[in-house]
Amino acid sequence: MLDLLPQAEVAHISELRHMIEARSLYSLGMGLTDAHLIASVLLNSPTLLWTRDKQLRKIAAALGIHANLA
Repeated sequence: MLDLLPQAEVAHISELRHMIEARSLYSLGMGLTDAHLIASVLLNSPTLLWTRDKQLRKIAAALGIHANLA
């Protein structure tokens, strides 16, 4: 049944480096996992990111990809 679910495109490391440079996302307190999440959301538009992590939420909101479900 899991195989029938839609799958998100996963960003490659070269796409991560490009995203971080192009969007000036360095020195924001974001780790590799957070960068992968953000890149994958950007690749899978109109997907939004829902997170309780304050720093990740701040970055996602600045990029216009935060899902405000509150």
